[in-house]
Amino acid sequence: MPPAARVLEVAGGKGDLSLALTLAGYDVTLVDPQHKGISGRHRKRLKKAGRAPFGVVREFFDASSSARIVAAARPDLVVALHPDECTEEVVDAALAASLPFAVVPCCVFSRLFAGRRLPSTGERVRTHGQLCEFLAAKAVGTERAVLGFAGKPDVVFHRGGAVMCTAIDD
Repeated sequence: MPPAARVLEVAGGKGDLSLALTLAGYDVTLVDPQHKGISGRHRKRLKKAGRAPFGVVREFFDASSSARIVAAARPDLVVALHPDECTEEVVDAALAASLPFAVVPCCVFSRLFAGRRLPSTGERVRTHGQLCEFLAAKAVGTERAVLGFAGKPDVVFHRGGAVMCTAIDD
């Protein structure tokens, strides 16, 4: 992404990724219903770098709000690092808006999302690997890679533009 691109970070928590992206020159909006405001430490770093604070939307990112939030933020990229329950909604919203996205899923929540099935086998999504496979199957051109950190470093991403959705039977 070119510097000064607009980035929407979903489920950004304390804003560490938003801070890093802002310091790198991106125009960032963080969405997290529990964000308590930009910390003093983050404000000092932004001020020292001559950067304005990133925007904050204190709201859940779900089926009832995602399209409105994306339209208001007008991002060039949607990112989510360990977004928990809204992982699939991040992917769906980005695909619906033909935006590039990158999500690093962690928790599967197989009981909460019991209807998730792998398109290839019809098997219920229960593991982290299956969740990544399920998300990658949502549209042609969606890719997977492994990032260089410990834990669950799998990233599912799409470069944006027109997408061909893969039919997933309910």
